[in-house]
Amino acid sequence: MKRHSRDSSQNILRFFRSIISIVILTAIVLGVSYFVKGVSTFDAESAYRLSEPVLSKAGLDDTVIGEVAGKFVARMDEYNEENETDNTEEEYTDETVSAENTVTPKFEPGSDVDSPLLFTLAVMADSHNYNGVLAQALNIASEKDVEAVIYLGDYTDWGDVDSLKNAKTIMDNSGLEYYSLPGDHDLAQSVGTKNFLEVFGKNKYSLVIKGMKLVLFDNSANFTPLGKDDLSWFEEEVADADYVFLSQPIYHSSGFKMMGYVDGEETPEVAEDRERMLKAVRSSPHVKAVISADLHQSGNDADPERSDLYHIVSGALTESRNLQSSRFIYLNIRENGYNVEEFMLE
Repeated sequence: MKRHSRDSSQNILRFFRSIISIVILTAIVLGVSYFVKGVSTFDAESAYRLSEPVLSKAGLDDTVIGEVAGKFVARMDEYNEENETDNTEEEYTDETVSAENTVTPKFEPGSDVDSPLLFTLAVMADSHNYNGVLAQALNIASEKDVEAVIYLGDYTDWGDVDSLKNAKTIMDNSGLEYYSLPGDHDLAQSVGTKNFLEVFGKNKYSLVIKGMKLVLFDNSANFTPLGKDDLSWFEEEVADADYVFLSQPIYHSSGFKMMGYVDGEETPEVAEDRERMLKAVRSSPHVKAVISADLHQSGNDADPERSDLYHIVSGALTESRNLQSSRFIYLNIRENGYNVEEFMLE
């Protein structure tokens, strides 16, 4: 009888410890989702690694911590799957949203925004197979008569050819001129640019539009250093560029939400390439802004070494794993500078 009572007490204690561990783990995951990019790759191993030092102090052994972490992340995945909707164009049609009701927290970095407008670019990213949202955003951009759409990566979650082709069909059907870079998710299945290049053909561009030089460059790989030829191409092209577009930031005030960091940990060789790219941008006398994506959170930072240079991040289109509402930006290029308008799809 006493043994049965003792077993019951241990089970109750184990139950309450599990509840405590879930609460602590929830707080950790929420913290990770706010501060660390790559939320979509958060797995049981990451959950265990982050929570073990705290949960062990609560008296839980490694087995219990591993079980809790695994179940928690599995439930997160189930929740995402349950809340995924059919990514068709019709699913996301919303006639209340148009180019006329743009929400415009304007970013005007000391430029003469009253100077004549040369052209407007729609900058989009991170649709992650939400092709209906992508189609809606493109339709809105077409109402504004944009010069072109610049897409900064992560059309897909896995980078398979079929998903990339589906996204390209949406882009083609928009009737808009567009230029695309891959994101790290677009490289996943082929472990590199193979699938992306098969579908989209290119992953870097040097363009001149109405006298303004734009350089678009793929720096999306998280673990693989840039090739020497690609890095040399970037340095040469950026030397006389006006605007630079990248898959992910090369500077961020957080100190880690940028190229060369994965889940807050530095990948040294990639970080070296980032510093070389950043040096080339800072050395270019005409570059006014570096525009990137990947963080699923929009923002802008003044460069700490060049006060006239800004690092701008476009928010994400996806409705899943997004720290903000779905959004993209308009980059208004003017004779004497530029300004940014952010459009939120609510």
